[in-house]
Amino acid sequence: MNRIKKKQSINLFTILIGIGLFFPACNKRGCTDPAAENYNLDAKIDDGSCLIENPGNPCHYTINGVCYKGLHSNITEDTYLDAETNWLLSGGTFVDPGVTLTIEAGTIIHAADDGTVPFLSISRGAKIVADGTAENPIVFTPISSSPEPGDWGGIIINGSANVNMESCVGEGGTGPFGGNDDDDNSGILKYVRVEYGGKLISTDNQLNGFSFNAVGSGTTLEYLQAYKCANDGFNILGGRAAVNFALSTGNRGDGFDINLGWIANGKEWIVEQEAGFGSTGVEIENDPVYPQWTKADLTNITIIGSGSSQGQDGLKFREGSQGTISNIYIVGFKDGIDLKNDETGESVSSGDLIISNATIGMDVLNAYQVSIDSSIDSTNAVNMLENAIDSSGVGAASYWTLGWTKGI
Repeated sequence: MNRIKKKQSINLFTILIGIGLFFPACNKRGCTDPAAENYNLDAKIDDGSCLIENPGNPCHYTINGVCYKGLHSNITEDTYLDAETNWLLSGGTFVDPGVTLTIEAGTIIHAADDGTVPFLSISRGAKIVADGTAENPIVFTPISSSPEPGDWGGIIINGSANVNMESCVGEGGTGPFGGNDDDDNSGILKYVRVEYGGKLISTDNQLNGFSFNAVGSGTTLEYLQAYKCANDGFNILGGRAAVNFALSTGNRGDGFDINLGWIANGKEWIVEQEAGFGSTGVEIENDPVYPQWTKADLTNITIIGSGSSQGQDGLKFREGSQGTISNIYIVGFKDGIDLKNDETGESVSSGDLIISNATIGMDVLNAYQVSIDSSIDSTNAVNMLENAIDSSGVGAASYWTLGWTKGI
């Protein structure tokens, strides 16, 4: 309730309002419709958030007078989502094994604000065909008019390719992944934007914008943007699927986090951190106990940090990481390139980790850091980086981001 300040003396009525003894809940906002799933008994002013399910109606939910069809629980048969319909994702939604979910170009899927943790998980053995275009991208975004990072979960693909761990299950109960079919095909993600994902479920239990878990090489993953998610933009665990033309914008965790034996190629990656936020730009690692190391072959990589004062690394290699990385452009980090652990040094000395054509630009405190105990491997790593950082790297192109991505 708004009050107008008057010059006359304060009376008892005004005092009662001020101390909350008179109409104590008069300003309480929320859903006031008893028929709604989120009806608030204490609310006196309707804020337009009512979620009303209409099972017998093509419109499953009505929110602010807009009809939505719902997606929740398990999708048990082949399903087509058209761009003309308003779609609402509520809670954990799983595409069951053997089922294909097809999403038309230009479709917008909203994540519900209903007390659940919405996410879309493509189960091992299922497929998603989300084949957007630059003119009509497919967008996943919260229904909230004032969205925030972590408003919902994100997109998870669980494949059947190799991964360096046994009995793998995704965080947040998003399903099992892994197998021995490196050619596994989980479908297509093309011109897809995920906004404000990365829901924190509990400590060390957090979702990401895109989670690619043991995804096989038969899967197409390209022209993707993770926008302002509360955790990593892209989290890649094992698998053999190439990831190309990928943009991580304003995410609070790593731009790209690669682990558990991903052996594949990636090109045209861009990380753009928001001022005051973000962790490592691109982090590559693996548990060396397992025989298959992470081997990332990457080219055309731009990593723009939030400033050297944030104390983060642009490109980090940890134990069990190998690959060939070229044409790199890094600005705005404490350390441009960071090599850690003895296993990483051994990979450099053996020629299994090669970095070349790198430019370390403005606002970088240290061009590189090497934390390797072996003096021989450490020296080899330093020599490689001295030769690699030759200011020849220009990073990713920008033409492919035009028309379908969002900027910070």
